[in-house]
Order: sequence, then C-alpha cells, then structure tokens
Amino acid sequence: MNRIIITAIGKDRPGLVNKITKIISDNNGSVENSKMIKIDDQFAIIINFIINGSSKIIEQKLQTIKKLSFFCKKTEKNSTVQVYEKSFTIKGADDKGIMDSISNYFKEKSINITQIETYIESAPTTGSPLFNMVVTFDENKQTSNQIKNDLLEICEKMNLNLIEST
Repeated sequence: MNRIIITAIGKDRPGLVNKITKIISDNNGSVENSKMIKIDDQFAIIINFIINGSSKIIEQKLQTIKKLSFFCKKTEKNSTVQVYEKSFTIKGADDKGIMDSISNYFKEKSINITQIETYIESAPTTGSPLFNMVVTFDENKQTSNQIKNDLLEICEKMNLNLIEST
C-alpha cells in the first residue's frame, strides 16, 4: 500500500475538489485526510490518499488540470508512538509578531505544532480587526499544565486571550 500526499494551489473555480478527488477514486486511490482553503482568489489543498501499486497515473492526470500547480510526495504513516493533540485559540487585536512569538515558544520547547489556522474577524462593537489563531500541537500529558501556563504568560504580555479548545 502506497501513501501519497498531494499539495496544489491555483486560481479558485467551481469543481476543483471534484476534479481532484474523481481522478484519485477513478484510479483506485482512496482519500484519507485533506485540508482545503480559499484565500483571496486562490484555492489550496493538501490531501493524502492510499493506493495499491503505483500512483504515477494519478499524478499524471492531476497535472492536466489547468491553472493548478501540483506537488506529489510518497510518505509513510508514523504509528510507532501514540501522540495526543491539544489545541488552544488565541484571540486579540491584530498586531505583528503574534505568530512569531507563539511558534517560537513551541520551537524553544521542542514541541511539534501539527496545525495552525489563523483568520481575522471584526470586533463586535468597534469593528476593529481581531486576530484569531488556533494552534494544535503534540501534547505530553506531563507537561500539559506547564504549556498552558506558559501560553497564558505570553498572551498576557501581548494583551491576548487564551481559550482552551475542547
């Protein structure tokens, strides 16, 4: 069984998700995980699928989709260690350096970030831009409270709110 990860980006238009997944399924691939997003006029996807045998036909057919750039990589599932994930949402006034400060904390502690999602929303009363960041990371049960306390300290210094995700 081969595991393949595909990333693609290009101008958004209706039907892209169907074109990609149809090529995979029509050629005996099975989608396992995916993330897709539209930012401005661009569409981006990261998707992994499994297939018995070669993925070359799928890769060749994906390259024929116009105005979409693809990258394919064979990968292996890491199932040797069970990892627990934890998420926090960080909210506050949109200011430079928030992502840098938070990601630096995780780097300094050698904690693996598995996903980050950021977006801007308008404040309810003033309409000012509010930065939102959902950070998901590999959690070690013994250090969970320390991570929360450290993030609270960083957020306090930057005038941000920390919300523990459930």
